[in-house]
Amino acid sequence: MKVVCITGPIASGKSLATHIIHDTFRVPMIKMDLVGHYVLTKPDVVERVVSLLGVDVIELGGLSRRKIAQKVFTNKSLLVEYNRLLHPIMARQVEDIIDFFAGKGFPSVVLEAAILHDAGWEYLCDEIWVVVSPSKVVYRRLGPERFFRFYKPRRKHQVTDAEYKQHADIIICNKYTMDIFADTIRYLWRQRVLNK
Repeated sequence: MKVVCITGPIASGKSLATHIIHDTFRVPMIKMDLVGHYVLTKPDVVERVVSLLGVDVIELGGLSRRKIAQKVFTNKSLLVEYNRLLHPIMARQVEDIIDFFAGKGFPSVVLEAAILHDAGWEYLCDEIWVVVSPSKVVYRRLGPERFFRFYKPRRKHQVTDAEYKQHADIIICNKYTMDIFADTIRYLWRQRVLNK
């Protein structure tokens, strides 16, 4: 089982790359964000998160990701503790998913994780592909309102492009058309995974 991990900053195109691989080659995809959502529904995890952050992170009978974010993103030490709790649980869940797909005979899987390096999940990967996109290109794609309201506040909490690139086996600059980007992703998958 070959695990290709796709990472990169927000709005770089990593989700698009993951979906291109999944849709073109029928490769199972694992999205770390969705794994995180799932593990936050497990009763033992809920109990541990409440113990760490307080009962006020419960809303409508479950953990509120919004309330968790409000707490941890305003308290760096709390964020470190929260990540120390959650990241290993998420990694174990992904290991189980990878084993499941391997047991079904799939030769490869694509894993999307924005915080791959921060979380220490590199060991899950056989290859790491980093997708980056210049901020002026992101600005054109998102438009001014989403760029300043959505992209800029989140991007400042992520590592730099240079730090992402340090850990990459492949660096993909997503600055051209969607067709060129899709062709690049397909070409890389054929060359590096399918050996064609």
